[in-house]
Amino acid sequence: MNTPAPFVRTLLQSAYATFLDLDLLERLAMQHNHQLMVACPNTQAWLRGKSPEPKNPRMVSLRYATAARKLAGGGRLGVKAAEAREEDLIEALPAALKARTHLLAELEKVGVWH
Repeated sequence: MNTPAPFVRTLLQSAYATFLDLDLLERLAMQHNHQLMVACPNTQAWLRGKSPEPKNPRMVSLRYATAARKLAGGGRLGVKAAEAREEDLIEALPAALKARTHLLAELEKVGVWH
């Protein structure tokens, strides 16, 4: 990478902070989704394989967060920010920022985040 070292450090710090924010938001979204799934009989039937997948507009999508994590992991899912290569983290920063913005908006929409 031909970028000056102080700028790279700033990008890395921003990436680490953004992925920490994303961790928190993902946990909130998963907890919210879990509560909806437990309370919904249609979802329970779907989990048992007895009905088609229900559509719940109050579920919070994690698709952007998943895409950002996959990018940060060099194409692999399940890689923590601390384990990712620096180049991959910097490359994933725009996707992580988009995911954070999306999750914040979704959580606000369903009343989990104010």
